[in-house]
Amino acid sequence: MSSAMPPPQTGSWAAIRSGRPGRRERLLVGGGIALLIVLGLGAYIIGKGNSGNTATNALPTATSSAGKASTPSTKASTGAKKPAVKPAGFTLSTPATAGGYPLMAAVPAYVQGPASTTAQTIRGAAVSDGGKVTGQVSAAYRLSGGQVMAFTGYKGTFSPTKVIASLATLGTNGSTYAPGKDGGKLACAVAPGSQPGTVCVWVTSTTLGITEFFSSTGPEAVANQAKTASDTRNFRAGVEHRKS
Repeated sequence: MSSAMPPPQTGSWAAIRSGRPGRRERLLVGGGIALLIVLGLGAYIIGKGNSGNTATNALPTATSSAGKASTPSTKASTGAKKPAVKPAGFTLSTPATAGGYPLMAAVPAYVQGPASTTAQTIRGAAVSDGGKVTGQVSAAYRLSGGQVMAFTGYKGTFSPTKVIASLATLGTNGSTYAPGKDGGKLACAVAPGSQPGTVCVWVTSTTLGITEFFSSTGPEAVANQAKTASDTRNFRAGVEHRKS
C-alpha cells in the first residue's frame, strides 16, 4: 500500500522549488528595489551638490571676459565723458610801464648777458620737468636808485610746483612769497655766478616770468629779498593778463 503523498507546500520553500516567488518574496524584492532607487537618488543629489560647491570655489579666477560680457556697461548708458574745459590762462607783454616802472629803450649790455643765461637755465629746467614753451618776451625796466630789473617771460604750459622746486637747485637762499591776485607760485633766490644776483620767478600753468635785479655794474644780491618779491608782484600785474 503506497503511503499517502504530503499535501503541496505553500509558502517560501514551495515558491522557490516551483520557481515562482510567493507573495512575501515579491514584497521583499519590491522593497529592496525601492530601497536601491531611494539610495541611488540620494547619492545623485549629494553628488550634484558637491559638484556645485566645486564650481563655486573655482569662480574667483574667472573675473574677466565671461563676467564682464554679461554685465551691461555703465559708460554705454551714460554716454562718453566730455573733455574738461581748461581755463584760458594768461598771456605776457612788455608795456611802456609795468608796476610803475618805465621800460628801458634798450637792454644794457651788462644786463643782457647774465639775464639771458639765468633765463635759459630756468627755462631748461621747466622743459625738463615736462613744460612746453610756445612764446617768449623780454625787456628791461628802470627801478629807483639806478637799479635795473631784467624781465624774461615764457608762454606755454608749465607745472608751477615743479618749476619752483627746481629753483631751489639752481640758486641759494630761496624763499616763497605770496604770488598776488592771479595766483600761481612765486619764489626768489640768489643765482650763483662770478657776481651773484637776486632772481624771482612766478609761474602759472600757462606763463613763466623771471625777474633779475641789477645794480649799475651787474647782478645784485639784494639784501631785502622780500622787497624784490614785492617789486616782482607789482611788476607782474602790469605784464601778465588773463586771456579773453
